[in-house]
Amino acid sequence: MLKIFLFCYGISIALPDIVVAEINNVRFRLDDVIIIVLFIYSIIIFLSNSLHFTRTQIIIIDSVLLFALYCLQSIFIGILRNLPLDFYSFSRMIMCVVIFVTFVIILKEKRFRTFNLGFLVGSVLFLLQFIFRYYDILGNSDIEYYYQIKKVLSFETWNPNNTANTAIMLAFILILTSSSTVRPLRNLSNVLSALLITIPFLVFSRGAVLDILIAGLSFFLLSPKGEKFRILALYFIPITLSLIYYFFIVFINQSNFVVQAFTIDLRTGRGLSRHDIMWKTALDLIVESPILGHGFGQEILLYKEKLGSGMAHNAFLSVWVECGFIGLLIFIFPFLYMIRKFLKFLQRSSHINNYDNRVIICLSFLIGLLILNLSQSASYWYKQQMLIFTMMVIYLGIFEDMISKYWRK
Repeated sequence: MLKIFLFCYGISIALPDIVVAEINNVRFRLDDVIIIVLFIYSIIIFLSNSLHFTRTQIIIIDSVLLFALYCLQSIFIGILRNLPLDFYSFSRMIMCVVIFVTFVIILKEKRFRTFNLGFLVGSVLFLLQFIFRYYDILGNSDIEYYYQIKKVLSFETWNPNNTANTAIMLAFILILTSSSTVRPLRNLSNVLSALLITIPFLVFSRGAVLDILIAGLSFFLLSPKGEKFRILALYFIPITLSLIYYFFIVFINQSNFVVQAFTIDLRTGRGLSRHDIMWKTALDLIVESPILGHGFGQEILLYKEKLGSGMAHNAFLSVWVECGFIGLLIFIFPFLYMIRKFLKFLQRSSHINNYDNRVIICLSFLIGLLILNLSQSASYWYKQQMLIFTMMVIYLGIFEDMISKYWRK
């Protein structure tokens, strides 16, 4: 039964428009229901088995739970100050903690084959839905601006950034867990991940595109010489397809879409989608309460007062605005600690070839994720990034166990 729910979760991630319930304008999707069932399973596993976590995993798990507790106490203090509770932010945080705890426990038992198969099927469904949405663009004379393309290509309950981030998350999981499957499925995982990487380009999600390019460059630079050609080929496919898409747009005399999407003037703020204004507002709010912040879940309400709507569009600024400098330090710590550990493992695991690529994959995507946080509130309690982060924590334990066994020999 556990394997069935684990398989179904990967599929449900690709079906965001299946909403089971809506409470206070917060949608609870099919994947939310399945993850709650898996969470119950994980608690049973935790209570009935003596699970061994490595020292590195324990430190990161504690830091994530500490940040969650810090956010909860911030909410409590906000209630005492008669501040309104943002139910959306609260539910988002709870679901991310549930995802983190669930998979850290369940995948500790190394059920990667079932997990990979579910995300394999989910990726196929995700791509098929995306292709059908793309057909809505062809011949549509009403589309005049690039953000209209972004809207058409996205799901009804997801904005374009969520669609792009989900594609990155699916690609990362397929690449990372493909070694646990048979060769035909491994090859299919590589092909699907290459196709998924094109989606951020197609929806003009500039932050996600930069994430992919930085991750790809890091992957290439960190890999051994013998692997560089294969990595170039892996990234050549999606980037080439994306460039063909852009040239196609130009060919049908809609070159203004590409110009609108990628023309940025830092002096005037043109092309930044008002992010420069959002960042400046965030800095102003930070100055008002730099140490403790304004309270978790207050960012959107503060921006509504200042600008009518909006948010910081930067995870580090968002955390600083709501949780203060103390919360920011807790938030940043696991990322810096993981980079340090991955670099250490990369140095020590040069003799364990089967694990080199996965260390590099995790480190490359982690660097890309940090870059993504500069333009989105990506890692600040959002499910897609929490899944990526959780998989990195799981594989950190695998790397640590393998390397410690090797050095003991």
